[in-house]
Amino acid sequence: MIERIGGSPIKPALIVAASFLLGGGLAYTAYDLRAENSTLRAQQATAERMRAQLLEQTELNTRQRLEFETQIGLLQEQLLSSSSRLSSLSSALSEARDRIDPDYTELVEQARQEVAQQTAQEPRSPGGGGLAGFSDPATARIRAAENTPNIYGEYLDSLGVNAAERQAIQDAMVESGAARYQLLGVLLAGNLSAEQAATVFGANGLANGLTDVLSQQQLNDLTLYDLLVRQDTVRQVYGSNLAKTGGAINGITQDQVLDVLVDELFSEQNNLGAIVADDGSMITAYNDQLAAYDRARERLADELNAEQMSQLDRFIESQSSGVDVILEANRDPSGRMAIRNARIGLDNLPQ
Repeated sequence: MIERIGGSPIKPALIVAASFLLGGGLAYTAYDLRAENSTLRAQQATAERMRAQLLEQTELNTRQRLEFETQIGLLQEQLLSSSSRLSSLSSALSEARDRIDPDYTELVEQARQEVAQQTAQEPRSPGGGGLAGFSDPATARIRAAENTPNIYGEYLDSLGVNAAERQAIQDAMVESGAARYQLLGVLLAGNLSAEQAATVFGANGLANGLTDVLSQQQLNDLTLYDLLVRQDTVRQVYGSNLAKTGGAINGITQDQVLDVLVDELFSEQNNLGAIVADDGSMITAYNDQLAAYDRARERLADELNAEQMSQLDRFIESQSSGVDVILEANRDPSGRMAIRNARIGLDNLPQ
């Protein structure tokens, strides 16, 4: 029997209805929570994927940043090395200039007068007479007029002067170049004094002929520009000659060997690659060149294998048989040097 509370009987139908409503509400709430949990789990999974992607991208960015920093460091080292090298070359050029009598015009005129007095005497042929045509004033000037704008055009453009000034400087360079062409045969004949030879063909020979038309800074820039041209020219000549001595040195190794050879040949110890030493002697310059080869060989000894060292020795032996004199070096449209050089045998070097 159903008990009364407060005197009123509790009806069974009401209790059942209340239980039903309470149970339905709890079931709906549980379903709603399950749906919400499912949504949260999906959102959490998405967040985890995004977090993993972010971590992966962060790691990639870090690796790239480290690689960039390494590359920047290498570039900075190369820049510092190049700056140091240019600074050393500038210092060496300044020292070489201090050792030479600056009165270039007087010395050249004196040498020309000596040539005029010896017109019947031909200079000794350096193994083929390749220099004979350069002794003629008209021929020498034509050669200089052709070569000067081709080789030094970029330098002339860098001066930033007007057309008239540029032409005046170019004309002076042509005259100086023609004089050097003519006097080369006189040098090889042994008819230049040590002072004349050092002034005209020493480390500052080109600049010494242009002191009347260029400022000191322009002369310094010209000397450095000419040095780079001569380095490129010798590198091309040596690359060709090195290939003739074998195939063990090639590719990156050949570039490394040429870098060291050119560096030593145009060092201060070798008078920056001039054909005469600072005492005006080609014999001294030749002996300095042999010492440059020895230094290059020593620097490369730990970098080359036995076969490559053997090829390097063959190359050095072939180069040691004489002296290469660059007569002309013109750039073709592709930028490659077209070079005309004369090989001066040891027996033909002036004493």
